[in-house]
Amino acid sequence: MILDHVLVNLDKLVVKSANEAGDYGMLLGTQSTVKQRAEFAEKIKANPRNYIAQPTLSLSRVPTIIDDKFEGCHVDLPNN
Repeated sequence: MILDHVLVNLDKLVVKSANEAGDYGMLLGTQSTVKQRAEFAEKIKANPRNYIAQPTLSLSRVPTIIDDKFEGCHVDLPNN
C-alpha cells in the first residue's frame, strides 16, 4: 500500500500538503527529526488524501560569481 510505503520512508521523502503553497505544510524527510516525522505521520494518517510524497532530488548547480569568485549554486527552474 502506498500509504504504508510513505510512512515507513518519511526520512527519505519530501511530503507536501496538497492545499498549501511554497514550503508550508511540507516535510523534508532528509532534514527532519524523529519527532517531526512522527508528528507528520499522524497528520498523514488523519487525512492521507491531503498529502503527496516524492523522492528528494539533487538540484542542478550553476557557476555563480559571489564576492569576485566562482561558486557552484543550486538552481531550481520552473517548468512552465
